[in-house]
Formats: sequence, C-alpha cells, structure tokens
Amino acid sequence: MKRIVQEVIHFKDGKTVTVHSDGTTLVQLADGRITGTTEDGSTFMSFPDGRQAWIFHDGATGVTFPDGKRSRINVLGTTFVVFPDGREAWILLDGRTGVMFPQGLKVRIAHDGTTSILFPDRREILVYEDGAIETVEAAPL
Repeated sequence: MKRIVQEVIHFKDGKTVTVHSDGTTLVQLADGRITGTTEDGSTFMSFPDGRQAWIFHDGATGVTFPDGKRSRINVLGTTFVVFPDGREAWILLDGRTGVMFPQGLKVRIAHDGTTSILFPDRREILVYEDGAIETVEAAPL
C-alpha cells in the first residue's frame, strides 16, 4: 500500500509532524531527531549521529548504531548484540553469556563461572573457575 501524506503540521519550536494515510506518523524535531510510528505499532527514533532506537510492538527494544552494530532486548530481558564483523552475543537475565563467531566457534559462560568453548567440529573445551581444563570429544554422528 502506498503511503499518502494526509497532513503536515508545523510548530513554532521547529517540530514538524507528518501523518500518513496508513496511520503512521513521522515527527521531525528541531534538533534533527526523527521519531515516528510504523504500521505494526512500533515506534522509532533516529538521531543525527546515525543511531536508531526502536520500541517494537511486542515490547522488545532495539538500537542500531552507525558502525552497523545492532542490539535488541526482548520482553524476557535477554539482550542480543550483532556486531559488524558477524559476531553474535547474548546476555541472559540469569547472568549467563555467550558469543558466537562467524567461523562457528561458540563461547558460553555459565552461572558458576565455567567457560565452554564449542568448536565447529563439535569438540568442547571446558575451563572451570579454578583453572582446570577439560576437553570433551564430539560423539560420532
């Protein structure tokens, strides 16, 4: 559906509000920020430095940075971050964290401080908080 501008309102403080036929709005503030709503009810704000912040219709939030990094916090509180180099990281509410690298390597840190390094060939190295290291060979498929 093509969006048609229904109304444009200009304010003395420099703010401009544009209302589209599909119900979406776009607000340009005098300082260069732009905010608005989308058809699904999500809201966003764009900043002059290139950042974009979102509140999605499901309650999740997200930020896109000028360098390409993206972060999103879902309604359960889990934080996901995708970096420009392809790494993906997550932080769970209970404190567990993890990183997945583009080559398939995964690193996870558990509640007890144990670090698990998972290789693409399914080998796993466990590094315990006391410094002990254990290698777990992958089971045959």
